[in-house]
Amino acid sequence: MFFSPISIIVSYFPLLGGFLSAVTSFIFGIVVNISNNIYLKKSFIIGTVITLFTVAIAWIWYRPLMGLALFSLGIAISGLLYFYVKTHP
Repeated sequence: MFFSPISIIVSYFPLLGGFLSAVTSFIFGIVVNISNNIYLKKSFIIGTVITLFTVAIAWIWYRPLMGLALFSLGIAISGLLYFYVKTHP
């Protein structure tokens, strides 16, 4: 596996090494599966955009500058996704 050296390095940390190794292996396994399936890629990006919009709305109340930055990041990602879908049928 390509990311296994990272999991091995993380496993050397005392007390949390085994847990961190398992978590990194799990996360990198998800990343590899997402990169192999176009439907998972689109779902992951759409979920990320929806999460950004939700968090941005909450942050606008407490820290407007951070909320607007997250909101604009969500708009930029959704614009890039729209452009990608239109150019790659």
